[in-house]
Amino acid sequence: MPVQLLQAGLPVNDDGIEAAGEGFYGPAQEVIDRAEAEARLAQWEDAVREDGPTPFKGLLPMLRMWHNEILNYFDHRYTNGFLEGKNNRIKVVKRVAYGYRNRANFRQRILLTNGRRPYAKVA
Repeated sequence: MPVQLLQAGLPVNDDGIEAAGEGFYGPAQEVIDRAEAEARLAQWEDAVREDGPTPFKGLLPMLRMWHNEILNYFDHRYTNGFLEGKNNRIKVVKRVAYGYRNRANFRQRILLTNGRRPYAKVA
C-alpha cells in the first residue's frame, strides 16, 4: 500500500519519468483546510519513509522541523514568493553589474529591471 500511495502522488511525464516534486505539490494545492493538508502530508511522509526515493528521505527531517510553518499556508494562503523573485532579480543584476563604481547607476539598474522608472519622465 505505501508504494501505491507514493506512486499515486508521483505523476509520470512523457518520458516515463516520475516527476517527484509534483507528487507533493499537486494534491496540496487542492486542499481546502489545514487538517486535510496535515493528513495528506503525514500520509506522504509515511509513504516516503517506507518506500520513497532516497533524496526524499533526506527531506523528512526538514519537513519535521518546519512542519507548523508549512501548514500555516493552509490557514492564511500567503507566501513570500513575490519578494523572493525580486531578491533574485536584484542578485542577478548585482552579479552582472559587477564593477559598477557609481551607486546611483546600480540603483537605477535595479529599479529598471524591476519595472520601475528611477527618474521622472520628461515631457
